[in-house]
Amino acid sequence: MVERFELERFEWNAPDRLEVSGEFHGLQAPPSEPVLVVNGDGTPHRLQASPDSAPTDDGQWRAEFVWEGVPVGVDSAVLELGPNIVIELPRPGTSSAQSLDVNHEVTPLGDVAMQAQLLAAGQQAEELRAALERTESEVARARSDLESERAGRAADAERFRDGLAQVQAAAEQAIAAAREEAERDGEALRAQAAVADDLRRRLSAVEGAGAEAGEVRADAQRLLERLTRVVDALDAGK
Repeated sequence: MVERFELERFEWNAPDRLEVSGEFHGLQAPPSEPVLVVNGDGTPHRLQASPDSAPTDDGQWRAEFVWEGVPVGVDSAVLELGPNIVIELPRPGTSSAQSLDVNHEVTPLGDVAMQAQLLAAGQQAEELRAALERTESEVARARSDLESERAGRAADAERFRDGLAQVQAAAEQAIAAAREEAERDGEALRAQAAVADDLRRRLSAVEGAGAEAGEVRADAQRLLERLTRVVDALDAGK
């Protein structure tokens, strides 16, 4: 049986909708998800059918195809019923009912469908390429931020090490100065103790020298007491 499509209507049903209606002959089952491929301004466009496209009770078939974006003039159109079934349509609104062949091979106008598929694939590839470039840019920016953060942390660590070294050097200097001061105080203490010991020896030597030595002993005793107070003060300050 010859497969044909009796076209009854192919017109704009709204500014963004094209309606195709008619009756199939020879096809066991009308298409459930047809695609209308139109060529306008030299660019192919694939229009999907609205969900309410379906056969009617009297065997008629109707589909409304929605144009996404801004519609353009239609120079040629192909109704795709599957990967290898196409029907070449006239320009919308240019003729009345027509009997159209159902082709199982891609016709020259069927190349429009192939061009549309290639165009869609190219657009998808371009979107993927743009997404990849954005991702690479974000990765490069993240890597740069990480390197900056690492450099900042390294600089902070270096400043901390320098500060710690300065504190350590100051502490060592303070300890050395305290040790030197303690050594000086010790030397002074030992010198005063030696003087006191010498005075004690001298006092012992003059004890029993008689009254004439009393005044000398008194002076020596006063000097010894002063030296003893100095020694005690230095010892308490250590």
